[in-house]
Amino acid sequence: MNTPITGHDIIINEYNELVTRLSGKAMIKIILVLITEIFLYFKERTVVNGLFFFIMAILATVGLVVFTRTLSRELAAGQIKRSWKGMVGSFGGILPYLFACYLIFFEGVWRLVLLHYKNFSYFDLLIGLFFFFMGYSLLRVIHRLSELASKISAMGSDS
Repeated sequence: MNTPITGHDIIINEYNELVTRLSGKAMIKIILVLITEIFLYFKERTVVNGLFFFIMAILATVGLVVFTRTLSRELAAGQIKRSWKGMVGSFGGILPYLFACYLIFFEGVWRLVLLHYKNFSYFDLLIGLFFFFMGYSLLRVIHRLSELASKISAMGSDS
């Protein structure tokens, strides 16, 4: 026997699609930035910065997966359950946020500031702008995901 689809089910499906779309955009941005950093590693040969960047990118990816999985699980349950597991999953959203801030300020702005003190090159200018705008767009996606999480939380507490 088929159960009828309710308006609540449609809203949950739309939220799930939005979570999937936003997390996919964030993953693509993290992968593009990681590929660029691998290219720069072979060009500049800075081991410490490259290793730190690689670890941050992996942690941001894991945090994004845990965060979006927590959102999807809460949507599927139809209610918000307060638990340690949910709290850790929600804190997973901080890692991509910190990675985006790192991209904006250290890899983007600081690289652009160093152009004044080092030999100016258009390549460094383009790389700095690339990291700045990729960090900003990743920050926007993470912000939209966190706003969606707050809407899901409000939707669960209303019922």
